[in-house]
Amino acid sequence: MSAPSPSLDFKRIAAEVTARHGICVKPDDPLMAAATLLELVLEDSAKKFTGELRSVLAELATAAERVQARSGAVLAQQFKEATAALKREINDGHWSTANGRAPARQAQRSATREIPLKWLAAGSISGLLLFVCGFLAGWISRSC
Repeated sequence: MSAPSPSLDFKRIAAEVTARHGICVKPDDPLMAAATLLELVLEDSAKKFTGELRSVLAELATAAERVQARSGAVLAQQFKEATAALKREINDGHWSTANGRAPARQAQRSATREIPLKWLAAGSISGLLLFVCGFLAGWISRSC
């Protein structure tokens, strides 16, 4: 029989089995051979598992790099398309001055006219909803 593995402390294991189960086990007991066998099987399984884990992690890193490259390419393509569309709009005259005014000022003025109308409509609708809710609440409380 070969020398026991230095990683297992047979004296401690024998003492623990004796303390827990009341069975006298010595470090040179054949039961310790089973413990050594179990240790070797677990070591082998751990080596295989870590090898497979490294392989999966390498594949994952490669896949992440491919995704990053593809998303970068897609983003660059979308940026090119957006800038080309913006250039077309500028060249078509959508951004040129009309009536001697800058387009930004025109857009700002039309937006400032629309904002008060939107708030007026929203306030009117909110007021009407509050009135209806109050009316319904009063009507329900009277009928009870």
